[in-house]
Amino acid sequence: MLLWNDYEGMTIDGKYKLGSLLGPQGRSALFAVAEGTETPSAIAVTESLNDEEQMLACWSKIAAVEQENLLPLRQFGKTELEGSPLTYVVMEAIDGALADLLKERAATHEETLQIAISVTAALRALHEAGLTHGHLVAENVVAVGEMVKLRTDCIREYTSDTDAEREERVRKDVQDLSLLMLRALTLERSFTPETKLAAPFRRAVANGINGTWGLAEIADALSPPTVKPFVLPERPQAAEPLQYTLPVVTVDPATPEPLALEDVLVTRRVQTEITPFGFDRRLYGVAACAAVLLIMLCVHLFRAKPVQSANAATPVATPTVAAATPAAPAPGAEERASIAGHMSAGWYVIAYTYNHEDQAWKKVSAIMKQHPALQPAVVSPGGHGPFLVAIGGPMTRTGATAVRSKAVRAGMPRDTFVRNFSGA
Repeated sequence: MLLWNDYEGMTIDGKYKLGSLLGPQGRSALFAVAEGTETPSAIAVTESLNDEEQMLACWSKIAAVEQENLLPLRQFGKTELEGSPLTYVVMEAIDGALADLLKERAATHEETLQIAISVTAALRALHEAGLTHGHLVAENVVAVGEMVKLRTDCIREYTSDTDAEREERVRKDVQDLSLLMLRALTLERSFTPETKLAAPFRRAVANGINGTWGLAEIADALSPPTVKPFVLPERPQAAEPLQYTLPVVTVDPATPEPLALEDVLVTRRVQTEITPFGFDRRLYGVAACAAVLLIMLCVHLFRAKPVQSANAATPVATPTVAAATPAAPAPGAEERASIAGHMSAGWYVIAYTYNHEDQAWKKVSAIMKQHPALQPAVVSPGGHGPFLVAIGGPMTRTGATAVRSKAVRAGMPRDTFVRNFSGA
């Protein structure tokens, strides 16, 4: 019987050439696809135990469930390799698994919140389709770019279950989700009353494990509350103005008669003839006109002055500007392909992993601007995706460990790792 790493380089079903082994898991193993797909992909190969048709039927049902946090199944089928019956499923390429992160450190509060919200949404979509996961472990929670997704190739459908058995498997998924949050935050695998967790994980983990909460309650606890927009209260309408009735005044016959119109006109005429204190307004207008004329005369005289003395000034020598030394050009597409394609044997310090080469080169450029001493470069074990951002070149394991510590202190991710490659 062949070992899983013996399958590297073999072709599955005459279509898909297996690349490097990404990781075994029980009777299955995950490989990178070297040839046979237009985009970077991974392929899960499973040893058949007379359950090929059941697995294919289950994968067909899973492929019909569309949810952004479920890793989509692109192609699947059955074949034989070296006399062993196999089933296979081609999936989107992954950048890493939660289990790889937890080998180095616990997840942060923000990372765990993203993981929990994403996995909860994926499980709800499966349950609504009549499926349960049953294998909710850190190895099956993967990163694809900036997204967190749940692997579904490991799901098995139970067609002969009763309603009670299916409800029990649904509760098991909720418990496994709660334990996944606990392990991501604390690296612990069991919950005790002394376990201290920050909100909202304290209630979500405790109630999910004891079966009090389901996925809906956990999703509500993890999602931030909706803030209602502040609305100004309506202003009360202004009251109508009060109506007043003026009293009627009766004129006393003894009241003296009012002034005649001629007397009023004489009084107003006398008042307007009084000259106010200060200058007359007409004097201000005359003064303003005189000031404008004086300014125009000064400007004319200034422009008429000879400028021979200015023209006779000694010319200033033009300084000689040294030609700037051209900067070293960034590697072009062909040079990048050559650099990424060639990989000498040795231990490498890997800081980032990308499915697309241009993304890897952008990250190298960003690191070069901030930390040129780290000497980042893009390497690829097989000459194609995934593309790795390496710190330094090939070195010994001791040297790689020292370089990794230096890179993390300089700001590289804490999950930066060292790995030995045989060369390409």
